[in-house]
Amino acid sequence: MELLFNPALVMGLMLSIMRVAGFVLSSPIFPVGIPVIGRVALTLGLGLFFAAPFPGSLDLLTMLGAAIVNLTVGLLLGWLTGLVFAIFPIAGGVIDVASGMGVAAILDPNQGIQAAVFNRLFTLLALAIFMLVGGDQLLIHGIALSIETIPLDGGISLQAGLAPFVVDAVTHMFVAGAEIALPVVAALFVTEVVLGIASRFAPAANVFILGLPLRILVAFGVVTVSLTMFPGAVSAAMRLMREAMVAGLRGLGVAG
Repeated sequence: MELLFNPALVMGLMLSIMRVAGFVLSSPIFPVGIPVIGRVALTLGLGLFFAAPFPGSLDLLTMLGAAIVNLTVGLLLGWLTGLVFAIFPIAGGVIDVASGMGVAAILDPNQGIQAAVFNRLFTLLALAIFMLVGGDQLLIHGIALSIETIPLDGGISLQAGLAPFVVDAVTHMFVAGAEIALPVVAALFVTEVVLGIASRFAPAANVFILGLPLRILVAFGVVTVSLTMFPGAVSAAMRLMREAMVAGLRGLGVAG
């Protein structure tokens, strides 16, 4: 049995794997939800699915340039989608600080940062809803759209509109995270005011000794009610992801 070796197809497969690998590496969604072996299998599987024979010259300089382009496109798209998803860890982190649960922060191996209770809760819950409503299909569609817009042998040309979009996305990320955490923070603020007034009327009661457990109780109670907003928040985040991928591809442009 004779095995046929097609250099153009092998090169196309390598470039496709680099595009997908860049996306998987830079997006925080995959490390949180998929173990390393799963990410490797996902990268190889999608790379094989999107592979096509490389139509360009197979000289070293051309192949190196194409590899850098595909890795850059994948990294940028993964980072933009992860930027939107960071809304939920930010909201959880704000609540952790306000409720005093920030002292319980431990190293989260999935995120690679110190994360406390609500940070991890919001991240995992948002990820679960994201996967249930087809977020993984959205990300795969984004990779397919990037290959359709910027082929594996194509070039990129950074456009002026990319930087303003990134600034707006970062601003929206912090604002949206604060909006999700706002009901809990407001409830905790009212709790602090009530404790302060109580301490003025009964200074010998050591009201603030009860402050920490009361803040935690209030935080958990309000968070339980606030979780009803999560499906809508995840849906809005998915719309922003779609816009981010389109804007990112427009910002990279097509050259050649």
